[in-house]
Amino acid sequence: MGVHRVARLQADPSFLDSRSTLEVVLILGLVAIAAVAVAVLAFRLRSRWLLAATLVLGVVQFFGPFGFTSVALLVTCALFPAAVWRSRRVLLGVRTGSTLWVWLLLALAVWQAIAVLWSEKLGSAAYPVIFAGAALTVFLLARDVIAHDADGLPWAIAVVAPLILVSALAVVAFRLFPGLEAHYLLSHTATLFTEPDVVRITEDEVLLAGDPVGQQGLFYDITVRPGAAGGMFAEILATTDPTGFQNVLAPDKSGGFFLNGNTAALFFAITACVAAWAALSARRRALHLVTLVASLVAVVATGSKTALALLIALPVAALFIAFWVRRPRLGTIIAAVIAVGVAAAVAVVARVAPGAFHEGTLGDRLVLWRVVADAFPGRWFEGFGFGHWRNHIVAVWGHYFPDVATQTWPPHNLFLQAWVDAGIVALLLTIALVAVPLVASVLRIAEARRGALLAAPTLRAGIVFVGLAWVLLHGLADTTTFLGDNHTAPFVAVLTALALMPTRTDQPRATEGSA
Repeated sequence: MGVHRVARLQADPSFLDSRSTLEVVLILGLVAIAAVAVAVLAFRLRSRWLLAATLVLGVVQFFGPFGFTSVALLVTCALFPAAVWRSRRVLLGVRTGSTLWVWLLLALAVWQAIAVLWSEKLGSAAYPVIFAGAALTVFLLARDVIAHDADGLPWAIAVVAPLILVSALAVVAFRLFPGLEAHYLLSHTATLFTEPDVVRITEDEVLLAGDPVGQQGLFYDITVRPGAAGGMFAEILATTDPTGFQNVLAPDKSGGFFLNGNTAALFFAITACVAAWAALSARRRALHLVTLVASLVAVVATGSKTALALLIALPVAALFIAFWVRRPRLGTIIAAVIAVGVAAAVAVVARVAPGAFHEGTLGDRLVLWRVVADAFPGRWFEGFGFGHWRNHIVAVWGHYFPDVATQTWPPHNLFLQAWVDAGIVALLLTIALVAVPLVASVLRIAEARRGALLAAPTLRAGIVFVGLAWVLLHGLADTTTFLGDNHTAPFVAVLTALALMPTRTDQPRATEGSA
């Protein structure tokens, strides 16, 4: 592979180095003025309105000059002062689960900012810090609404429901009519609503993605040795700079406003959980049920096989936990039998088909994880620093993927990504941020054990568990974070608040001390 190709792979143009000093000053000045205006206005609006706005922004996003740091994240961060002010009396209550989570997220944001010292460039750490700030804002608003506005959360979910329906419809339409999806991705409209990499998609790649040759479509050139593709592929692949191979271009995938069908499936799984919780909790039940059904249809329409497995496994797991806390002895026996059965099945597959776990996308991920493991001893504390992984993966690619064209794949694991970006401190904080709400969601299921197995409190707690567990399991083999991505973060923050605080429909009185 030529030097110029490697340079393109390693290049990561940022806001600061792609504009003149005057343009940077003007844009940042306008952003600052807008942020102050939004912050002042936020103090005059009820928390339910602010929460609804963050959920709407989560769906719409509006990507601009700052890459993944969307308008949605910036506006949400502008609401942070109002959110903190309304939570000021409980932020020092360190004995509550919800307050502990707040301080953990604050600590992660601070450490990510410190990691700038050994990152590639100043802007490299800006996105995760802003992302954490936006998530914290939504969490604080959700906590305030849950504590003081009984109908506020279902109302906020109802406000965003129409946009979720439109997004789900786009996924279904694009799955039925792939040409329509290609037309959208090549349009200027896509640059507003779809992540920044959409600008790299070319007409040649769209045509190549739909070609059934080798049943690999767009992914053909990364599954063979560089230069091995012949015929029409040789010329196209030699002149086209790959986009990262967005899988929504494949005929059996669809992403709607997403570039990755798996990430789209994650988003609609989370919106399905939020809508299901709202349908069990308040009025507007018909709207929430329609949103639930549309989200589930969209999950299937994305073509994500992992999502289909989780769609079956996680509700069963939640139901089993609800049974276990009622019949712990029998539940333990059943769990042990299942564990032995799974272990036996894995052992049989490993013996009969030794290469089964080293083929396809799983095999690629195992190699990526080995790349991280091999690098860990030499930089265990600081990791690579934001932005440096791209250089490392290109440098060592030939050793780990000798027959695959060079790519800048990230680690595809939320915990490994945390370490790669900011070292061991970020990894430990991320583990805690995942564990605290997930454990709390299981405790919520246990709290409802005196009621019927399928009573509303049990179902609501189970729904929260499914949503949080889905984000975790998805992130173990993909590029999402412990909150998913830009779109899912506000909804996951809401689920986290529900896990860490009882709602008024669950308890006669909602208090911080019971969290």
